[in-house]
Amino acid sequence: MTVSSSADGNTWVVVATSITTRNGHSVLRADDLVGEHLRLDWANGATVTRATIASAPAGDTAVALPGGFALDTPADGTTGVRSTPTFTWAVADQAAFYRFTLSLNADLSEPLQTQTGITATEFAPGRTLAPGTAHYWSVEAVNGAGATGSTPPLATFTTADLPSEPLVVDDFEGYPTDQALTDAYLPNSGGGAVTSTLVANPGTGSAAASFDYDLAGEGYAGIVRTLETPQDWWGYSGLSFWVDADTGHTLSVQFAASGSFWETDVVLTTDGWQQVEVDFTDFATPPWAGQATLNLSSVTEHAFYLGGSGSGTLLIDDLSTVLADVPTAVDPTPTPVITPALPDAGDPAVSADGGTASTAGTGTAGGLALTGTTGVRPLTLAAIVLLVLGAALRTRRRTV
Repeated sequence: MTVSSSADGNTWVVVATSITTRNGHSVLRADDLVGEHLRLDWANGATVTRATIASAPAGDTAVALPGGFALDTPADGTTGVRSTPTFTWAVADQAAFYRFTLSLNADLSEPLQTQTGITATEFAPGRTLAPGTAHYWSVEAVNGAGATGSTPPLATFTTADLPSEPLVVDDFEGYPTDQALTDAYLPNSGGGAVTSTLVANPGTGSAAASFDYDLAGEGYAGIVRTLETPQDWWGYSGLSFWVDADTGHTLSVQFAASGSFWETDVVLTTDGWQQVEVDFTDFATPPWAGQATLNLSSVTEHAFYLGGSGSGTLLIDDLSTVLADVPTAVDPTPTPVITPALPDAGDPAVSADGGTASTAGTGTAGGLALTGTTGVRPLTLAAIVLLVLGAALRTRRRTV
């Protein structure tokens, strides 16, 4: 590989280089740059798999290993973890990046997921974790001098078991009078009028709710129940209820969970009493509510809406959650993983607080133009260091 520099991007001068090996990586140093442009040329049949360009300060003082740091959340020994957590840890001084490992084994063998090149101090795996299962995770801080493990070296947590019984949201047996039902299910103030009464479920004889509605005016009517105590719907797959509604009107189910609204339309193809199941994956945030992530751990209200014209009657009974099948662990969609090349000793791209300084755009460092995202500050010596990960080489020419 040859390195050339230029003051104007047209006239190029080949500069002196030297190659050493550090921590298993090839390190190429180029000295006496003559301008702010840099060009790398490599021979036919050669390949550079990954590389980092960094300034080389005078003296090229060796950098120390990353400092010690602690794992944060989920803390070691945590139980009842729901869904997939976001893993967090403390900053390690002089860390260029972090490596994350998640496994079902205490020795971290056969990992469920590994991720390298993490520059933040948190990571959210894009996968589903098996319920009721012990998991183990660890993080290493990495720089040009090597890697430092966390304290403790790994942490364990156990995911929660899925619910074993459906949750009764409302079976309408607890309302002694029509007025009690009316007080619990309030009409949406912007929609049409609704009259609430208690009736008998023709299939079971138990109490059910009847909502007579008028769609005049705004073209919709809704009844909303605010829960006295938030309900936890985590671990369930959807909602089930018995319904009898006019097929000529649209029926929408809505709920509020963890501060966000979610709704879906229910398509009824026949009249008469029928049981309906609606999967939570069918729900989306309404256009007026903005985007959100579904968190069912705190449901504060639920509602039914009718749309169209005219009037009608909505009968509802036995609203409950649906038990979920035990899922298998789902891997995230594979994406290419770029492992950053380790910065040279004393590389100022590693900030004093252990993070990686990053500025975007085009800048000049000691006569070298840097285009894109870089953490290189002005050179104290007209030189660069190129860390090449991988020894194989293929025909390429790049101009920076």
